[in-house]
Amino acid sequence: MDEIVVTPLREDGPDWRATDEEVSLGAEVWVNGRRMPNVFDLAAWFPAIAEDGLAPLFTCGCSIFGCGGYNVDIERTPDAWVWRNRYAPITRSDFAEWFGEPIPWDRVRPWLHTPRDDGSSRILETFEYRFPWDAVDAITARLLGELRQFAARYPDRRLVSYGGWDLSALVR
Repeated sequence: MDEIVVTPLREDGPDWRATDEEVSLGAEVWVNGRRMPNVFDLAAWFPAIAEDGLAPLFTCGCSIFGCGGYNVDIERTPDAWVWRNRYAPITRSDFAEWFGEPIPWDRVRPWLHTPRDDGSSRILETFEYRFPWDAVDAITARLLGELRQFAARYPDRRLVSYGGWDLSALVR
C-alpha cells in the first residue's frame, strides 16, 4: 500500500488567501514522500472518497481549474482508495455533455487514453497509488476537524476551497 499525507496550507504561508468575506482553504498532498503538483482542492476530497470516476483533485494556485489543475481517476476497492494517472483538466459538466448522465466511466476511461485532435495526450503522468481505507478515514476525520477549527476562528467568513466550492456546509 502507498502512503498519503494531506497538509492544509498554513495561514502564514505564501498560498494562504483570505478576504473580509471568505477564507480559501487548500492543501498539499504528499504520496510516498513526493509532493503532488498544484494545490489540493479540499472540496474534491469528500465526493472522491464516495464515488468512482475522474475527480478534479488538484487546482492551480490561482484557483482556476484548467489553468494548472488536473483530474485523477478514482476507484474504490474493498481494501483501498486507488488513484490512477494525472489527466489534463476537463470538467465534470464537459463529461456529462459529451457522454451523458450518469457519466459512463467505462466509456470515458478508454477515451482518456486516445490522443487529442492535435495529437497531444490527455495523460499528464502515469501512476497507480493504493491508499488503505484506515488512512483515508483518519485523514477525512482530521480534515473535518481542521475545517471546524477554521470556521470557529473565522465565524463571519465563508469557507471556500481553492477551487471556489463552499465548504461551510461541511462544518456548520
